[in-house]
Amino acid sequence: MGAISSAKHAGSTLARNPILFVAATAFAVVQLPQILLQWTGLPFVASLFNLVTVVVVPFLIGGIYGMAEEGLDGTTSFGTFWRAGRENYVSLLVAAIFFALVVFVVAFVGILVLLFVTALTVGLTGLQGGVSPVALILPGLVGLALFVLYLATVVFLQFYEAAIVVDDADVLDSLKESYRFVRGNLLSTIGFTVVRWTPSVLTSLLTAYFVVSSIGVDLQNTEALEPETFQNIYAKLSATELGIVVAMTILTAGIVGAFTRTYLIAFYVDHREAAATAEQSDDEYDDDLFDDEYDTIG
Repeated sequence: MGAISSAKHAGSTLARNPILFVAATAFAVVQLPQILLQWTGLPFVASLFNLVTVVVVPFLIGGIYGMAEEGLDGTTSFGTFWRAGRENYVSLLVAAIFFALVVFVVAFVGILVLLFVTALTVGLTGLQGGVSPVALILPGLVGLALFVLYLATVVFLQFYEAAIVVDDADVLDSLKESYRFVRGNLLSTIGFTVVRWTPSVLTSLLTAYFVVSSIGVDLQNTEALEPETFQNIYAKLSATELGIVVAMTILTAGIVGAFTRTYLIAFYVDHREAAATAEQSDDEYDDDLFDDEYDTIG
């Protein structure tokens, strides 16, 4: 099973269960106020609302993933949404906190290392008569390596939610299981990650382009841009333009979100089943080999 075959599996699941688009749209609606508040000059209110979403999101994630798993080989319903969300809520909430802590630690340590290397390199070259562009090569390489490490952390742990919903793993085991899963399917996981992230990146760029164009920003004249240009950005939109942004966000998030989340479950389940089948075949081969040797001895 490769990334493309799992994408086809996800597509057939969505075609058979369009209700998944409804669930993903509900997820987008819950997160939309936080995005709008952040960009309308109300960061404190956005932070408070973020606390609400942190509490609600694990339930929604559990429900959508539960529906996606059930829909892989049949049909699903909102009954599964409520059941899976309720049963996996605590584990998903705690695991999300652990995941965020791991990513934060990796990013924080990486920034400290980069600052140290930059200060050391610039300081040493400065003592020798000035900082040359060559002196920035080492910090650049270190920064690139740390960025790759950050991405690797996200990639290796991205299946912890699937491990909880599909395999009923506990918090720590879900992170370990995600790491083992990616390690055993590294190349296909890289392809999966590219396919999964591409729609989200493209739709985000499309929305950003519409917003920036609506407020009259000339992207070809970047030298004239100032930090104040992007402050309270949604407040600069007309009611019609803001309505279009909201509609675009909900529509694209509903469609893309349904695909990416169903795709993750399809990829995880397909590869777990393939691994289980291969292991069973190996066991059967070992049993047959033992029987042949026993018959020969007999």
